[in-house]
Formats: sequence, C-alpha cells, structure tokens
Amino acid sequence: MDEVTRKIELLKELKRRADARSSLVSFAKYVLDVDAAKHHKIICNTFERVFFGDLRRVFLAAPPGSAKSTYSSLLAPAFAVGIKEGYQIISASHSTELAEEFGRKIKNIIKSKEYRDLFPHVEIDQRNDAAGRWSTTNGCTFFAAGA
Repeated sequence: MDEVTRKIELLKELKRRADARSSLVSFAKYVLDVDAAKHHKIICNTFERVFFGDLRRVFLAAPPGSAKSTYSSLLAPAFAVGIKEGYQIISASHSTELAEEFGRKIKNIIKSKEYRDLFPHVEIDQRNDAAGRWSTTNGCTFFAAGA
C-alpha cells in the first residue's frame, strides 16, 4: 500500500470513529457491524435525544424480533457510558438473569478493541465488576434488576 492510500485509509478510519462517537447508529455499525433499518434509526435518534437532554422519558414498544433489546438494552447503554461521565444505568427485565446477561454483554463491548478505539478513557473498574452491578473508570454505574 502506497503512502497516499495509507493516509486516505487512516482518514476514513478517523472519520468512522468520529461518527461512532456522536451517533448511536454509527456506534452500532462500528462496534457490532450491524446495519440499522429505518425503525432502528428512529430508536437510536430517540435515545440520542435522551442522552443529550432533549427528552427525559421514553417508552419503547415494538414487536418481537425488531431488535429493540439490541438497541435499548445493549447498544444504548454502552454508547451512553462512552459519551457521558457519571451516567447511572438500571437495566430492568422480566428476570434478573436477563438483565445480568445484558450487563455482561455491555461489559464485553466496553472491553472490545473497537470500543477502546472510540473511548480509550473508559474501562470497567476492576473493583466493581459483577455481571449485575459494575462501574467504569469515568464514574458510570450499571445495575441489573428483575421484575
């Protein structure tokens, strides 16, 4: 690969990272390589409005298989931890086991190379690293609860 091509590829990667730090749709593509459908983009836009202070509450209702859990219980919390210091997340599901499973999956995203490329300042705090209750080095906390 010649020098010009290498620089172009580096600039493309830096642009992808900048987009992934500012957009939940781009974040999903970057860390999990998922392409958002139209309804996913609406969900992501709604969560961004919550994270950036435009909305205080959201009620999400969608049919089974619409990836609402992927976006709302996995990707949105992982994104929030990267962009917000001191964010507190409660994952409530019909069972504690399911909520803790999301907690483990979010931690796996945070520990991934892709996530570290985006948010190098964020790590799981090793002093508080259980599946259902953990914290990060930027002061965010996660708590899993079952109904």
